[in-house]
Amino acid sequence: MAYPPEKSGASNPFTDSKSSDAWSTHDEQDLGPPPEYNGPPAQIAWKEGAELEGYEAICVAYSPSGQQIALGTRSAKIFVWDLPTGEVHGPFVGHAHAILCVAFSPDGRSIASASQDGVIRVWDVATMARTHLFEGHSLTVYTVAFSPDGQQLASASLDKDLRLWDLTTGNCTTMTHPQIILCAAYSPDGRYIATGCNDSKIRFWHTGKGLVHHTLEGHLGAITCLAFSPDKNELASGSRDATIRVWDLASGKTRAVLSNNLGEVTSVAFSAGQIASTSDDKTIRIWDAATGRPREKLQIKRLHLRDLAFSPDKSQLASIGNSSIRLWEPVGTRRQVYTPDTAPAEQPKVGFWKSVKGIRKNLVTELPIFDKQIGWPSNDQGALGRSSRQFTGA
Repeated sequence: MAYPPEKSGASNPFTDSKSSDAWSTHDEQDLGPPPEYNGPPAQIAWKEGAELEGYEAICVAYSPSGQQIALGTRSAKIFVWDLPTGEVHGPFVGHAHAILCVAFSPDGRSIASASQDGVIRVWDVATMARTHLFEGHSLTVYTVAFSPDGQQLASASLDKDLRLWDLTTGNCTTMTHPQIILCAAYSPDGRYIATGCNDSKIRFWHTGKGLVHHTLEGHLGAITCLAFSPDKNELASGSRDATIRVWDLASGKTRAVLSNNLGEVTSVAFSAGQIASTSDDKTIRIWDAATGRPREKLQIKRLHLRDLAFSPDKSQLASIGNSSIRLWEPVGTRRQVYTPDTAPAEQPKVGFWKSVKGIRKNLVTELPIFDKQIGWPSNDQGALGRSSRQFTGA
């Protein structure tokens, strides 16, 4: 496939509004794994921090301030963990089946949720009231994401549709894929949405035109997760082929293949200078974003890792495994994070792991599990989305 002509100081089609470059690329030469590193072991950079148990969490998202974490659960409920106080707010109820994705709005006032029930809901964080209800997908919705300006909401489903919902009017633009969509992410400027599909392709859709702008190929299995770099110049993609690819967005070429994962890559997160990933081998791996070399492997026994996220300031990493929400922090730091193991009137207990003569001891005592008998509301109030435009992509 042909690439756009080389330019001095070539522009990035995602960040330069004057750029009209459109490329479609297939990596014909497999880069293979990065060279094996035979030097001294990397210094351990991350350590276990607070842990919250008993919430059957499946997905996690940080608020823009980094002070709250939203949790979507197998029991179809949403909770919000306030890190400075240790209070857990919720449940937010209304979904009929497990919640697979949660996302905070850019202003931190709303949470969007996607579920196996095929419905997208938007919630007011302060009141826990549902403000929007978007129906139209016919199957499980895997991904939901706010646009950077907070005016749109994107949802992707097993029904092969990517839908863009206008949060003011409720109107919907539908972009139909030839294969199941497993993940989606807005470009940092909001002009494009990247989607990962079961056919191993990554498609970039123009949000205004509803057209496929370009396509990336190279993975040998379904694309399971996507993350843009903080500098907006790269995209990381995880796949069922047990690799992570780092794509240069100016050229559309693969810059690195990270292939020390064992099994399907289940989530990926980009930070300044590093990439974090989870996979079916029950590990969190930290990679050097520049060289592609593994920095660290955080092993968690008996836990199937489903999701992870960096805090907005990149000083903390949250991971989800079974019913446990675990926070990780750089070695040498001690961020004050509390868990809800004491009454609000009492002095909260710090929920940190402490190493005593090589033995880790959890300082958190028994944590409450919220009442599972709460019924669903009979009357769901809020704005109802409706479909208006539809596009089809190859």
